[in-house]
Amino acid sequence: MPSDPTVQQPVTPPQIKQITAQPHVIFFEAKTEVLTDYQIKLEQQITQHKLTEQNLKQTISALKTVNQELQHLAHIDALTQISNRRNFDESLHREWQRSLREKQPLSLVMLDIDFFKGYNDRYGHPAGDRCLTAIAQTIKGLLQRSTDLLARYGGEEFAIILPNTTTEGAITVIHSIQKAIAALSLVHESSSVGNNVTASFGLATMLPSEVLHPSLLLESTDKALYQAKQQGRDRYAVYVHS
Repeated sequence: MPSDPTVQQPVTPPQIKQITAQPHVIFFEAKTEVLTDYQIKLEQQITQHKLTEQNLKQTISALKTVNQELQHLAHIDALTQISNRRNFDESLHREWQRSLREKQPLSLVMLDIDFFKGYNDRYGHPAGDRCLTAIAQTIKGLLQRSTDLLARYGGEEFAIILPNTTTEGAITVIHSIQKAIAALSLVHESSSVGNNVTASFGLATMLPSEVLHPSLLLESTDKALYQAKQQGRDRYAVYVHS
């Protein structure tokens, strides 16, 4: 009897035939799951949520990178690419406290490029900038310890923090810097102490204590630098505490 097309016929699930190694035939019934509109919408929402979460993680990571860059730039002198005055002040306080805890000497060196105004006037400010950068990078290359810090203190003046360093050790560092600056052979015809660029150095060493303040170390080093200039420049002077 022919089937009536108006009557819904039962759907027979498709079958998958598998032939095994043995002479047997096994039939599997393949079922297709039909998702409702709600399930489809839920799947879409879950997918969108995962994408949003992934984008948020990437944004947070990018912000962290930018913040680290900004933090780095806030502590670096734009011209010479060494630490700036702000980083120096923070580092001096930090190293003072550490030296106090460890009962170790703390040395500070300050140096000033001799007759730098005359250098700028004669060769121009771009040449002066190159001179400062060359000296800064040269000194930076000489400092081997991660705890040593070189900073541009201002203008043509630099400062070097040397933790756990005696006066004798700091003098050795100064000698190395003097030789390195001389090796640069930066011509300075406006100098009164030679034909090339030179520097004057001030040095002070202290054993931090509760009754002292890091500003005293800074003042003492500055006095030593002034003394080196008064004595003729192109030399170093050591502040001796009475």
